[in-house]
Amino acid sequence: MKNLIPLFLSLISGYIFAQCDVQPNQLVTNCAFDSNFTGWTAPAGRGILSHNNAQGSNATGSLACVGQAAGAWTWCQPQQCIDVTPNTMYGAGFDSWLFSPPNVPGSYPPFVEVRYFEHSNNTCSMSVGGSGVATGSGMTVPMGGFGQTQGTLTSGASTESILMEIRMLNQGGNGPNDVFTGLFDDVFFGIGMTPVELQSMSVE
Repeated sequence: MKNLIPLFLSLISGYIFAQCDVQPNQLVTNCAFDSNFTGWTAPAGRGILSHNNAQGSNATGSLACVGQAAGAWTWCQPQQCIDVTPNTMYGAGFDSWLFSPPNVPGSYPPFVEVRYFEHSNNTCSMSVGGSGVATGSGMTVPMGGFGQTQGTLTSGASTESILMEIRMLNQGGNGPNDVFTGLFDDVFFGIGMTPVELQSMSVE
């Protein structure tokens, strides 16, 4: 047994789960929400953002969003502008948790997705018309804990920046009982990127 202890310690010290802010090729600012949600905004009427310092996916801290009614749905749309290279494929995704579900029996389960809007300058202020949902990213939002959604997207020939939205939507309605609170964590966007839980980093 004594001989096994040094081997076990060697294994756990040699490889640990990486955090999203040290992942290679990471382009997201404040991906882990350790102490605040600086760098993230939401369009007017599309979610009330705050910092949750008690819950997190891999470490304490997450972005909380209370959904707001707009049109026929209830929305949370945290977003961030990211500089990109034209004609390049990126991996994108995040962890999320339906922390406080809608108070409607049988309400349409909220879902999450990575949506993007392409721009021809590096400040996300000159749209080139390209937009969509990152391929493979849509899913019903997890309850009872954090779950992962991920996908890929390819920038257009004239795209210099992408407005990335980590969306949570309730299509069941827009009344007081359709409101929900979602948590977001470990956001990633970059070439060849996958969820942080699927990556490890070597520690010397």
